[in-house]
Amino acid sequence: MFKKYLVIIIILFNSVVTYSQSNTINFHELDIHGVLFNKKVNTLFEDSFGYLWIGSNSGLYKYDGHNITEYQYEVFNPHSLPNNSINSILEDDFHNLWIGSESYLIHFNRKENKFKGFLKNKTSIIKNKTKTGDIWVKLENYGLLKVQTNEDSNKINLASEFSNEISNEIFKINKSRTTVIEDSFGRNWIGTNNGVYLLNSLGKFTPTNFKENIVEMKHFGNNQIIATTLTSIYILGYNKSDMELEILESYPTILSNFNANGVINTIAVNPKNNNIWIGTTNGLIK
Repeated sequence: MFKKYLVIIIILFNSVVTYSQSNTINFHELDIHGVLFNKKVNTLFEDSFGYLWIGSNSGLYKYDGHNITEYQYEVFNPHSLPNNSINSILEDDFHNLWIGSESYLIHFNRKENKFKGFLKNKTSIIKNKTKTGDIWVKLENYGLLKVQTNEDSNKINLASEFSNEISNEIFKINKSRTTVIEDSFGRNWIGTNNGVYLLNSLGKFTPTNFKENIVEMKHFGNNQIIATTLTSIYILGYNKSDMELEILESYPTILSNFNANGVINTIAVNPKNNNIWIGTTNGLIK
């Protein structure tokens, strides 16, 4: 599948690399109206309108293919981005964004262009969306929390500040890294630094046969998952009858043509055409 795609790497410092099936690499400078985008990429998300959202340590950015819009914390604006250190982004069923940050879980109302922070003083990482529209969030040092979304941020049942009272609603998991994906049959696969687990309705985690150190997982076609490690990409297949994950395709040297010292931080998949963005410590690959 990967071999069908044109691959473009955007080195965040000053260049673009185009890599085709013929392994020909061409360089040219990337700039947006004469300004280089040189922020460290923590997370990427392509929304339903085709915008690419980029989370960094210095704010949130929206790229429309021509221009960059910057969102940052503003002391005297209560509706500005409440924290600039962004680690994850996801779109809910109302086309609003949920944003994970160092010290808030953030909701962005697009129509009103307003941000609202929840669970202050706790690092929140957006993981995935269920078929019913709920959002999975990882709370640092606690576990996974399922959040029911609403178009009106004032009707979202979350506290403005984190407290231990919310711990009863958290699925406890003691892993340094977790990512969540709901499959075609409503099961939740949990990717961790010790491999992939299944989470059942009772909150029990059961290990599967796939033991790689997972960075991120996304839907990728019918009954398929795309999973990344720090240096590799796997296309995994699953079925309803068991917990086995079959390796359909693997790309253990995907980064070797671009940046030998880089590692994968994040991945984004366009559900309309399965185009893939890969965020690394040295740039972006499409």
